[in-house]
Amino acid sequence: MSAQDVQKLREVTGAGIMECKRALDETGGDLEKAKEIIVKSGIAKAGKKGDRVAGAGYFEAYVHSGR
Repeated sequence: MSAQDVQKLREVTGAGIMECKRALDETGGDLEKAKEIIVKSGIAKAGKKGDRVAGAGYFEAYVHSGR
């Protein structure tokens, strides 16, 4: 596994460095299998967060004049 493999996997999946390294370690450097692992874990994470209800929130924007 090289830094180029990690970078390539990050570009394809948008996952973090450590998640890409972990997936490549699990698959022995196989980019396609690592991609599948990341996609599956991403779907699992999104599913957990999708059940949450946002009851209240606050949003603020600060804009500089002239920009």
